[in-house]
Amino acid sequence: LDARDFQAGLARAEAGAAAAEQAVAAARTARAGADASLSLASATHRRISELRAKNSATPNELDQAVAGLRGAEAQAQGAEAGIRQAEAGLVAARAALDSARVALSWATITAPFDGIVTEKLAEPGNMASPGVPLMVVEDVRGFRLEVRVDEARVGEVDLEKPVEVVLDSPPGSPAAQAAPLNGRIAEVSRALDPGSHAFLVKVDLPEASKLRSGMFGRARFSGPAHKALTVGAEALVRRGQLTSVYVVDRDNRARNRMVEVTDAVGGRVEVAAGLDAGERVVLAPPATLVDGARVREVGR
Repeated sequence: LDARDFQAGLARAEAGAAAAEQAVAAARTARAGADASLSLASATHRRISELRAKNSATPNELDQAVAGLRGAEAQAQGAEAGIRQAEAGLVAARAALDSARVALSWATITAPFDGIVTEKLAEPGNMASPGVPLMVVEDVRGFRLEVRVDEARVGEVDLEKPVEVVLDSPPGSPAAQAAPLNGRIAEVSRALDPGSHAFLVKVDLPEASKLRSGMFGRARFSGPAHKALTVGAEALVRRGQLTSVYVVDRDNRARNRMVEVTDAVGGRVEVAAGLDAGERVVLAPPATLVDGARVREVGR
């Protein structure tokens, strides 16, 4: 926002506060003078009264002493009222100064943390409204990867345990060419997702320039070794939510077969169902391959 009007208002409020402080100081000086005058008038009245009792002072002198005392008392009361008025003015001036500072602070939008603006939701000239965001700021000090772990494997996931994370990025991008990240398990949900029968696991990631909010990645959890049937990831054929491979039968014909896959490790995918050990599969099948087509092994 244009802060010039707010800056001018702050300058006026600062000048008003300074003047109010000077007024309080002047009022206190006036009261000190009035107190001194009252002390002198009281002493004079007391002395004249004593002399009058001894017929050493005239009635006129006593009347003058009484009038001087009453005038000094009135002056002292006025000085006290002046102090109260000046102090009230100082309180009001300081309140106006605080309001001017707050108004000036509203001219500058300050994020609650250091980060990067990832989305601008308002344009110059738009009217800002309470509760309506102006921009989205991303905290770049730390990212988390959220993954779902099957309920049968969640027992192997422990807090603070190291996790290897591989980012899913387009080939040739800096993120795709970078080495895997070493994450750490920060949180394991206690609630099971009834739809996927999996638990949500949050993995803290180290600071890295290639990370961006909304990216996808894969986490590799270390656990006890187990035997598994695997195929090269390039052998999988994915159509929507269906996954299959082409199995080569005895007649060297490719037969498309649905499979159920789970973990992926080092370019190979674990097959939980649909394939038996020792069966031959077509690696990197072309899009033109159809069920029943004759194939041959490379090198034969």
